[in-house]
Amino acid sequence: ETAVKISEPEHLLSVFPNPSKGETIRINLTGLENQDNAISVEVYDILGNKVFSKHSANAGEKDLVAEINNNNDLPTGIYILNVIAENKNYYDRIIIK
Repeated sequence: ETAVKISEPEHLLSVFPNPSKGETIRINLTGLENQDNAISVEVYDILGNKVFSKHSANAGEKDLVAEINNNNDLPTGIYILNVIAENKNYYDRIIIK
């Protein structure tokens, strides 16, 4: 696997809203080459504990859109988002207020 920090020129990872006040968080990853790969979305707390995980097929799209329905389940804090697609890891930070 290859680790990629936040984005590459051909890939763009965006998270909205960020910071979040407990509402649904939308994740977009654009520029995927292999449209049939499985996608994993993982969220880790600052101690490295996995607090959210979602796996799905990409359904033939070049852009991934995923949502984290927080429902105030994640306490206030800073989290690390890891999106795994095409054998690469894409990271970003999520802030819950």
